[in-house]
Amino acid sequence: MATNHRQAVDPFASRSRDPLAAMRDRWVMCVVLAIALAAAGFGLSTTHQTQITAEARLAVGSNSLQAYQVAGFAVASEALAANYARFVSGSPATSKALEDSLHGRTEEIVSISASPIPDSNVVRIEATATDSEVALAAAGAVAKSLVERVNAGSAEKPGELLDEHQQLSSAVVRQQSKVDRLIGRRGVANLEGRPTDEIEAVLAQAKARLATLQLRQTATGVAYQQTFTQPTVENGLREIQPAAISGDDERQTQQLYTASGLLVGLLLGLVLSNLLEGGARRRELKRLSSSTGEESEPINRSRHDTGSTAEPSRSE
Repeated sequence: MATNHRQAVDPFASRSRDPLAAMRDRWVMCVVLAIALAAAGFGLSTTHQTQITAEARLAVGSNSLQAYQVAGFAVASEALAANYARFVSGSPATSKALEDSLHGRTEEIVSISASPIPDSNVVRIEATATDSEVALAAAGAVAKSLVERVNAGSAEKPGELLDEHQQLSSAVVRQQSKVDRLIGRRGVANLEGRPTDEIEAVLAQAKARLATLQLRQTATGVAYQQTFTQPTVENGLREIQPAAISGDDERQTQQLYTASGLLVGLLLGLVLSNLLEGGARRRELKRLSSSTGEESEPINRSRHDTGSTAEPSRSE
């Protein structure tokens, strides 16, 4: 006897394996969610404290053609720039310079950094803060502190050497007068027949002091002359760009928050679309199952009646 079997066909079977199919069917909902959450992200970005960056630039050595004619100057200046940039991060001198210039507003500073510009002898000083004035003051103070520290080991300036030479010259004149007085006292003591041992000891000390002052005076004079005859030192730092505002993170923050909201909206649309698709599929399967059951009930009843009618014929 042939049997009639019916199977419930799942109309969503072809789409259940593709999560994006449900999203395409409900694209309006997904677009609305994406736009709404992108707008929410943009609104949230307005609550973010804008961080402002100020920048100052320093250069190693002078900018003269004579310096660049020295073999290896370009490579050496790049190496010095990278080395000087390391003086900034975590340095106690940097912290002191910031405290002296900001007067208690150091908590507004977000970051301080220094980095060499590739293939150049330029050092970039960057200060990021929540206030533009603080950022400018911090960048300027750090740049000034770095210049002073680096140039402290360079050759003295001609003006300073000249002042020191003048002071030593005055000291030599005074010491020479003291020596002359002691020589006079010794001569008088010899004429009077008095002992001169004490005077001789003081005179020896005065002459030694005079010789030291004269040596320092000569060395300072030579150093002063060499500042005009020898090449200048090219390992110092000089400021080539004062501190100036270089940018802020307002636009970047807006883009980040908006893109994040858009992405979350799309992901939420994908999840909700598949949840709704799954619910619709389960309801459709339930409906098909119930309709199949209703159709099979009369068939089973007729089979039962046919079987009960055939039994008496067999008994006969």
